Amino acid sequence: VVGRSIDAVVELGAVGMAMRRVPAGITAPTLYAHATSSGGGSDASADIVAALRSAATATGGIAVTPAAVPGGLLPPSSLFSIIRRHPSTPGVVLAEYDGEYIDPFHGSAYDSGVDAVDAPRMARAAAALARALATMSLGGGSGDKAGGAAVAVAVAGAVDDAAVAATVAELVQCLIDPSIGFECALGRRLFTASAKFPTRYTGVVPGLLDDIQHPLGKSDMQRFVWNFLGNATAAGNSSRRACAGFDVGG
Repeated sequence: VVGRSIDAVVELGAVGMAMRRVPAGITAPTLYAHATSSGGGSDASADIVAALRSAATATGGIAVTPAAVPGGLLPPSSLFSIIRRHPSTPGVVLAEYDGEYIDPFHGSAYDSGVDAVDAPRMARAAAALARALATMSLGGGSGDKAGGAAVAVAVAGAVDDAAVAATVAELVQCLIDPSIGFECALGRRLFTASAKFPTRYTGVVPGLLDDIQHPLGKSDMQRFVWNFLGNATAAGNSSRRACAGFDVGG
């Protein structure tokens, strides 16, 4: 992001845990929006939370509420890395806990497998997030872009809940189910994995070779994410060709 500005950050924390892991007394986990509250980003963060709450209502089956943690304290997240350098950057971390983790197995050796997650609820969270991001990025309600509100409403309304649910179910197979792993249909379409179920730590790719598909210096997870996002965001009429003037070695 060198030379670029970041308008805001929305990060997903612990979301979509299976109900069997939720403590008694919590019938339907809520998505808590932990927002920055210092510097010039406080009002913008409130706008993000409002957009997320509206999108959750439009999606149905999920709720977003502002976290009650005093002082705008944030849960462990990569947002810290950004606000450490730019404290006024507005940001929100979505998680299924308010002041403390509600999953007793979070981060442990038992925090794994398909039994640990609720794929339909993850899909509803993803659909709500997509609607909120469309509204915010396209200027819905901001008035600073001509026709932005109308475009935002149209794009947010075009989010296909069934397609989101199908994609989440497919990703659960590839990334969470150790009996399938990268032998899933999606994984086989995207790349040739070195192992069926290697580490799920994404890490950071320090650089790219001229052949961006070459496995040297990249884990299976990094290659999967690269190819999945490339295919998911490609234009319908796109073709494979090198980008003129793009230094893939940097």
